[in-house]
This record gives sequence, C-alpha cells and structure tokens, in this order.
Amino acid sequence: KPKVMVIDSIQTIFTEQLQSAPGGVSQVRESAALLVRYAKQSGTAIFLVGHVT
Repeated sequence: KPKVMVIDSIQTIFTEQLQSAPGGVSQVRESAALLVRYAKQSGTAIFLVGHVT
C-alpha cells in the first residue's frame, strides 16, 4: 500500500453511489470523505488538490 497519495484534481474523482455529475459539490464531498476514510484506515497520507476557476 502507498505511504503517500496525491489526487490532482479531486473534481475528477467520483463515486457511483451518487447520481450527481462528477465535479459537483456532492460528488467532491463524498469522494473526499471516502478518501479520508481510506487514509485513516491505511495510514496513507493523501493530498487532495482542487481547482477553482
């Protein structure tokens, strides 16, 4: 398992658990929550990059 993970950009990650479009607020929130849960369980440091235009 990785020690460090970089997600650039969080807006490109999505979960099929939600019907909203990738990059939307709901998708970003849920994807980030899943990644935080993974980080805590695995001990992996995760850097999330978000782009705002």
